[in-house]
Amino acid sequence: MIPFSPLNPMHPLAKPTLALATLLAVAPVFAADSPAPTTPTMKADVATYARLAGEVESVLKKDVLEKFFPAAEDKEGAGFFENFSANWTRSRNNATRSVVYQSRLTWLAAQAALFDPARAATFKALSSHGVAELANLQWDKANGGFFWAVNVGGNPTNQQKHAYGNAFAVYASAVNYSVTGDAAALDLAKKGFAWLEAHAHDTKNGGYIEAMNADGTPMAPPGAARGPAAPPAPATAAAAPIAPANPAAPAAGPGARRGGRGPGGANANDAIGTPVGQKSMNSHIHILEGLTALLEVWPDRLVKERVQEVYDLSLAKIYSEPGYLNMFFNADWSVVRPARGGDSYGHNIEAAYLLTDTAKVLGRPDDAKVWAAARQLVDHALANGWDQANAGFYEEGNLDGSAITKANKCWWVEAEGLYALLLLHSHFGKETTKYWDAFVQQWNFITAHQLDQVNGGWYSYVTPDGSAPTAQAANSKTDQWTEGYHQGRALLNTAALLKKLAATK
Repeated sequence: MIPFSPLNPMHPLAKPTLALATLLAVAPVFAADSPAPTTPTMKADVATYARLAGEVESVLKKDVLEKFFPAAEDKEGAGFFENFSANWTRSRNNATRSVVYQSRLTWLAAQAALFDPARAATFKALSSHGVAELANLQWDKANGGFFWAVNVGGNPTNQQKHAYGNAFAVYASAVNYSVTGDAAALDLAKKGFAWLEAHAHDTKNGGYIEAMNADGTPMAPPGAARGPAAPPAPATAAAAPIAPANPAAPAAGPGARRGGRGPGGANANDAIGTPVGQKSMNSHIHILEGLTALLEVWPDRLVKERVQEVYDLSLAKIYSEPGYLNMFFNADWSVVRPARGGDSYGHNIEAAYLLTDTAKVLGRPDDAKVWAAARQLVDHALANGWDQANAGFYEEGNLDGSAITKANKCWWVEAEGLYALLLLHSHFGKETTKYWDAFVQQWNFITAHQLDQVNGGWYSYVTPDGSAPTAQAANSKTDQWTEGYHQGRALLNTAALLKKLAATK
């Protein structure tokens, strides 16, 4: 049986989630050789879709939008404050503005304007406040491109220019334009794309060079060494024990949260934890996301070529059978294996729907190849990264399925899993109930354990059983990597899809 802890009775979702937990108490767990239970945990019908949509929207409002806005807005300075304590008190150290955090809150505010028409004007203004920060402070007026981080005066505190960060700035600016119609935001997105094209696009091998100096030249790896190409290492569906914690692994920051520490070692890694000089899955799936958003508002021929290029690389090089993503690559796209870990379940499930989203924009919403890949990515994550005892996804494991290397439940992984499971249910629900069953269990885990029942918001990390937040999560709600993008996007998409299912069932 899968044990679930009920919500704090003071939480607004206590009653529906307690009822949900009662239904789930009789649900079977995933067997080691099966990616999902075969008996439904609850009936997938119009009433259930509608009720869950209401629950999801409630969490979006109370635990995401109302926590970040307007509290994060720096009304006297630039952009958004990045550091909040556990009870959402603004930390004193709030002078840094990192391009990823600023872009993500800019994006979130724009999306909130569409979600909440009654407050659309407020959210549009917040998003435009973020665009102004990106344009006036984050953008390098001498060399172009977005700095990784600046202070409130616009002076760079980290002059690295990374394709990942620049892609998020393009993404945020394009989405702001789609909501506000502000031509300046579209111009900024176009400038960001042009800079990436001039400095980061790899004309020889395809894809993008990731870490660059302030002048736009590629950062040189220490010793200019490259790891050897590795043969395929398919993961298995065998039960995976949890490996002992790696004492060398970072406790926080990009290396811990967005793709793991690369095989090059800490001193050789760039701003997102990738060995300098290598390409990463993490950057390229988000470059794809950002350029796809730009293509939606600016149907430029070259933008479409680059979207198609990264889409094709994602399916041909990054995706691998039987359903995982290679994490690191040499410039020629030969795979570099990390010594430990290497199977990022959160990225697997995130990429599943990012690829299907791009397929729609490219005019192929029913592309059988991409839907097959999406299904295998989710099936693989369920078979290898699903917590059979408590529900929810682990963060990372070994590629051969031999061990779970990061067992704590991470906010962005759980959020991405929620929408990916529902998306697969919407597409394959007539064939199987397994995605719906896992979706219901995932939602229950999030509402019971990932949400802070006292202070509101999401814990960045909780223990595998969800009984407590990790030490860092108990003391801090946000930093440069922990904002409202993942959970906001997942909840927006999930609520919209639940409503669509309720209307078409």
